[in-house]
Amino acid sequence: MSDLTQPLVDVVAALLVAVQDEQAGDIEEAADAVAAAGQTETAVTHLKSLFQDKKTDPVIRRRAALAFSQLPHPTVADILGSALTSDKDVSVRRVCLATLEQQYPIPGTPYCQQAHEKDANSEIRQNALVSLGIAVKEIVVALENGSETFEQAYLNALLGQVKLKHLEKLLYQAVTVGGEETYTIPQAAATALGRSADVAAIPFLCHFLEQELKTQDRLETSAPSMEDELQPDEVLRELELQQGIGKERVVISVVSALRQIGSVEVIPCLGNTLLNNRNPRVRLLTADYLGRLPHSSAIAYLAASYFQDGATNVREKAGSALCRFDNWQEKTMQIIRVLQTGGQQRAHIDAPGIIQVIVTPSEELNAAPDLMTDLLIEQAVRLRGDKRMVTLLAALVIASANSSLSVAGERIDTYQRAHEVSEADLQPLRVEIGGEKALATILHQLEENLETYFQKPIKELNKETRSVWRQTIFIAQIGFVARLMMSITLFGLGAIMLWQSYQLFITGQLDIDNFFGAGVPFVTGLSTMIYIVWKNPLLEIKKSVSDIGTANTVFIAYIHRISQISYAFSYSYLRGRIDMNEVERAGQLIKMTMQDAVAGLKESGEEEEDNEG
Repeated sequence: MSDLTQPLVDVVAALLVAVQDEQAGDIEEAADAVAAAGQTETAVTHLKSLFQDKKTDPVIRRRAALAFSQLPHPTVADILGSALTSDKDVSVRRVCLATLEQQYPIPGTPYCQQAHEKDANSEIRQNALVSLGIAVKEIVVALENGSETFEQAYLNALLGQVKLKHLEKLLYQAVTVGGEETYTIPQAAATALGRSADVAAIPFLCHFLEQELKTQDRLETSAPSMEDELQPDEVLRELELQQGIGKERVVISVVSALRQIGSVEVIPCLGNTLLNNRNPRVRLLTADYLGRLPHSSAIAYLAASYFQDGATNVREKAGSALCRFDNWQEKTMQIIRVLQTGGQQRAHIDAPGIIQVIVTPSEELNAAPDLMTDLLIEQAVRLRGDKRMVTLLAALVIASANSSLSVAGERIDTYQRAHEVSEADLQPLRVEIGGEKALATILHQLEENLETYFQKPIKELNKETRSVWRQTIFIAQIGFVARLMMSITLFGLGAIMLWQSYQLFITGQLDIDNFFGAGVPFVTGLSTMIYIVWKNPLLEIKKSVSDIGTANTVFIAYIHRISQISYAFSYSYLRGRIDMNEVERAGQLIKMTMQDAVAGLKESGEEEEDNEG
C-alpha cells in the first residue's frame, strides 16, 4: 500500500498505475488509499478519461471498471452505464453490468433495461434482466420504506421508465420461498406494475394469475400421493415450494397490484382468482380487495364466493365485502342471478345472512319498510315458472319478514293489493312460504273448489245411494210380505181341503171311490200345511232377514270406507298435494271398496246356497 505521507496526487497516480499494470499493485488497495485520502473525485476524473478512451486496451478498461466499483461517487453509475451500452468489448460490458448491479442498482436501472433490449450478447441480455429485477426491487423497497438517499419523485420517475413488458418477464423469475429472501423480484415486479396505474399492465398481471391456476391444476394431478399425508392447503404449499414459481406471496402481490390499478377491467381477473384459486389465503385477500373496488360488477363474483367457497373465513369475508356496496337493489338483482345460475337448494343457503348482506339503508327502510320484501316478491312473480328459484326467494322473503310466516303472508297480501297482481301469479310463492296467513287465499279457493267439485257431488252421490238402498230394502220387505201372504194362502187352501176330507170321514160317506177322491186331497192338504207351517215360512223369513242384514252390513262398511277415502282426498287437496298419482290412487281405493262390497254380497249368497244344499 502507498505511504499516506506522500503527496495526495501520488495516491491517485498509484491507482492509475495499478489499473494499467497488473503487476504494479492491487486495485482494491489503491482505491482504498484514494478514498482514505479524500481524493475520490480526482481519481474518478482521471479514470474516466482513461476509461472512455476507445484506444485503451480492453483489459485496462475492464480493470478501470473494477476500480470504479471501489470508488463511491455520483457520476460512476453514468460512466459505467454508458460503457455498458456502448463498449464493444464483451468482458468490459460484463464487468460494468456486475458493478452496476452490486454497487449502483437504482441509478443503473435505465442502462440495465437498455442492455437487456439491445446488447448483442445473449448472456449479457439475460444478466441485464436479472440486474434490472434487482434494481426494481431496490426501488420498490425504497418507495415503500422511505429512502434517505433518493427522493420519492426520482424513484417514481425511475420506476416509471421501466417498460411493462420487462416487468412482466420479471414476474416469472424463479424465487425461493421460505429462504432468507423476504421480498422477491417477482413481488417487486408485481408491485411496480400496480404502481404504474396503467391499464396496459392488467393483461400481464391477469395472465400470471391464469398461469398460476394452470400450475395448480397440473400439480394437483401430478402428486396425488401427498394428499394422504397432508391437508389440502399443505399440499398446495409443498407443491409451490417444489416448483419455484407461482408462489403465494407473488400471487398476493399480483392481486394487490390489480387492486391498486383499480379500474373496472381488473374485476373479471380478480373474480376468476376468487372463485378458482386453490389457496384460501389468496381467495381471502381477493375477496377483501374486490369489496373495496367501486365497481358493481364485482358483486356477482363475491356472491358466488359467498354461496360456494369451501373455506368459512373466505365466505365470511365475501359477505362483509358485499356489505360495502351501497346500491342494494343492484346487489339483490345480481345475487338472484347468481342463484339462478348456481345449483343451490333452499337448505344450502343462509337466507337471514343474505338479507344482512343486502343491507337496505335505514332511511329507505324507515320510509318504506316493505321495500326489500317487495323486490323479492316481484322477482318471485317474475320467476314463478322456476320452482327452485321460487323456493329460494320464498326463504328470502321469510327472512326479510323477520323470519315470520305471518308477516311474510301479510306482505304478500299488501304487495298484491298495491300492484294488482293476480292470485295465480302469487300462488307458487304462497305455497312455498306456507303458514296460515300466506295460504289463506289459496285454502279459501281450495275449499270452494272442494265443496263445488268434490264434497257436493259426493254428498249427492251418498244421498242417491241411500235413497236407492231404502228402495231396495222396501222392495225386499214387500217381497217378504208377499212370500208370507202366499204361504198363508196355501196354508188356507190346504186347511179347506183337509176340512172337506174330514167331513166325509165323519159322516161316513167315505167309500173306496170317494177315498181316492177325498183322501188324496186330505193327505195333500195335510202335507202342504205341515210343510208350509214348519218349513217354508221359517226358511223364507230366515233367508230374507239374512239377506237384509248382510246387505245392510256391507252397505255400512262401503259408506264408511268411501268416507275415509273422501276425507283423505280432501286433506291432500287442501294442501296442494294432489297430482295424477294421488287421483289414480283414490280411484283405485274406491274401486277396491266396490269390489269388496260386491264380493261380500256374493259370498253371503253362496253360503246360503250351501246351507240349503
